[in-house]
Amino acid sequence: MRIGRDEREQWDWLNQDLEGFGTLEVVLILVVLIALVIMFKDTVVDFVAGVLQSIESQSGNFDPTQIAR
Repeated sequence: MRIGRDEREQWDWLNQDLEGFGTLEVVLILVVLIALVIMFKDTVVDFVAGVLQSIESQSGNFDPTQIAR
């Protein structure tokens, strides 16, 4: 089956030479990530502290001998 010119043109974007991210894009992504970390720092710290506290409180119930059975 031969592909017509119209069908090939629809898929030409796949054959383009994509060079990846440039320096500007990487810098902008880093700036956005740093801004998000600064904005939600307290929320993230509270969440992680809560998870660690939950793990610590549940670790008293852990019995490794139960796993071996």
